[in-house]
Parts: sequence; C-alpha cells; structure tokens
Amino acid sequence: MSANPSDVQTLIHISGFSPEDEKHLRHLGQHLVPRLPELTDRFYGRLLADERTRPHVEGRVEQLKKTHIAWLTELFSGDYGEPFMARQRRIGEVHVAAGIPPLFVAASMSFLRGAFPEEIEIAARAVGDPIGICTGVVLRLLDLCQYLIDSAYEAERMKRLTAATGMSLVLLENLITLRPLRN
Repeated sequence: MSANPSDVQTLIHISGFSPEDEKHLRHLGQHLVPRLPELTDRFYGRLLADERTRPHVEGRVEQLKKTHIAWLTELFSGDYGEPFMARQRRIGEVHVAAGIPPLFVAASMSFLRGAFPEEIEIAARAVGDPIGICTGVVLRLLDLCQYLIDSAYEAERMKRLTAATGMSLVLLENLITLRPLRN
C-alpha cells in the first residue's frame, strides 16, 4: 500500500502546486544545483553530530551524500509526474527497510525547510523570480515529498497490524476511519 493517488491529488490541489511552480523550480535549479553539495555537507554534519542519527550514517557518509545530492538535484528537474512520485515512495520504502525512524525523515525535511530559504533568495534574485513565490514552491514540493516518503511508514505499520491481528487491511482501514458513536 502506498499513498492514495486521490490523496496525493488533494494535497497537490490544496497546496497549489502547479505547472507554473515547475517552471520556477527549473529556473531556481540553474543556481541552486551547484550549491547542493555544500547544503548536503551541512546536513550530514548535523547527522554525524547527533548521537541518535550518527549510527545510521557512519561508514556510509560519502555514498549517502551522493544519493542525497542526486535526490535534491531531481527536485529542480521540472518533472513531477508519476515516475517522480514513485521514486519518492521508493525512498520511503528504502528508509523503512533500513530501519530509519520516521522522526529522522521529518527532521531532515525540517533542516531543508530551514536551510533552503536563504539559498532560494539568492537564486530567485539571480533568475528574476519573486522570492516569496519561489520559497513557497520549494516548500510545497518538500511537503509533497515528505507525504510520499511517509506513506511507506504508514504502509509498513498497516502491514504489521495486519500480521499481528490477523485482520484484513480493508478491515483495519475501516476501523481507523470509523466515526465515533454519538451519545
């Protein structure tokens, strides 16, 4: 089970992510992509400095940095169709399989949401796009990525609940969405 396509479309609609956003992301990418290695170095510096995240990255930092830079670069490709979304879901599946707690994904996205605005301001000025709009575009895309990545954690939890209780996935979903009885 992965993110419900209808839910993904609702997120995209409500967030306002649009073809115009895709254009802004491509423009920003011209100036942001060269800065991504430095941003990635700062990010992995934080991971290595934290006693809880360090064991998940030690001994693999250089390879993980390459993967992280490739992912960040893709964010500015301008192509956000189903293949892009499938890759985000796959990232979540890899994190689940590696035993990376969802807290770490949320913290990573929080780092990016905090680090990107300054970089976006510089890039937006360089391409002549409005800073506020460009910042919003990147934040909306990060939200979409986090939702898709997090869906792998939800799917794994549902799988474990199904195995532990013997209940079908449909029954569990129905129980979760059950409305409380009114008194």
